[in-house]
Amino acid sequence: AEMNTIPAMLGLVMRANVGFIAAPSAVTEHNKPLRVIPLEGPTPIRTHGLLFMDRHVQTPASMALISLIRKQTKAKASELGATPA
Repeated sequence: AEMNTIPAMLGLVMRANVGFIAAPSAVTEHNKPLRVIPLEGPTPIRTHGLLFMDRHVQTPASMALISLIRKQTKAKASELGATPA
């Protein structure tokens, strides 16, 4: 699943033991239990990835999807002159 909204990510942070990188203005009065920790140094680089449960067997369909996504990512990175991770 993909989360593209700040409220969804903040809700996940409040329910689970995870962190989240966002603008300090994302934390409002409604999210008071959260603590903002300022980042210093270089700006974080956005990267993408696929997450799967490691204890689940990957089906041929999921392996084909992963292969397709990797090929497309490499092709797009080549177009942009970048190297995919």
